[in-house]
Amino acid sequence: MQKASAVKAKSIPWKGIFTSLPVWALLLANVTRSWVFATMVTEIPQYFADVFALSVATIGFLTSIPPILMSVFIVLSGILMDKLIKKKKISTTAGRKLSLLVGFGPEAVIVIAVGFVKNYTAAIILLIIAEGLAGFGIAAYRVNPLDLSPQYASILTGVARLGQLGGSISTTLAGALREKNAESWQKILIITGSVHLFAVVIFTIFGSGKQQKWAQSVYEPLTSNNGQKQDYGSTNTSSSSNQFLLNSALISDKPS
Repeated sequence: MQKASAVKAKSIPWKGIFTSLPVWALLLANVTRSWVFATMVTEIPQYFADVFALSVATIGFLTSIPPILMSVFIVLSGILMDKLIKKKKISTTAGRKLSLLVGFGPEAVIVIAVGFVKNYTAAIILLIIAEGLAGFGIAAYRVNPLDLSPQYASILTGVARLGQLGGSISTTLAGALREKNAESWQKILIITGSVHLFAVVIFTIFGSGKQQKWAQSVYEPLTSNNGQKQDYGSTNTSSSSNQFLLNSALISDKPS
């Protein structure tokens, strides 16, 4: 089992993964989304306390609303985009980019705007809108590893999850800049929104919903009964002929 695992690990196209622009665009989207999410969960409650002097109970109630709406939009946007893609109204790539653009683009702008509002009612309304729309973006980038490489989706998911470092950056930044006044929170939210907007632009340009060339499976040549090696196909050619040849090989090599 250990030997088989080692052989499998050597076959993973690490070079293709780490030189792929769509993979880096996905990783960046994960970093900045984790950054924003950590800001929403751990920093925004403190923002309401520092800037508007709200009570803990009020802050808890207000900040519980955006995540609920976001969860609803994740499901609805996923269903909507799947239907559009299945009906060939849009391509998978267009669907992923559109979802992320609609979801994270407004969220990034709103995060910046929240730093300049003068009352907590306006701030919470903006955050509810931002997190609701963010559901579209989450429904896009979470499934993107399956688009880029179905057989290595677990590997890509692991790589993309390195983006959780964004949450650490977020809390570190807030701790360094926070001074319990509106001006310091403007700096924190401008930086947060700006890096998120940058990731949206990068994904819109370099993101993809297509299986990458380095992710194409290639079957090793098999030895037939007469001792000759035969190539029984690759996903680089038609899948139906590959399956036929592979099945034929398996049947002919079965012991009688």
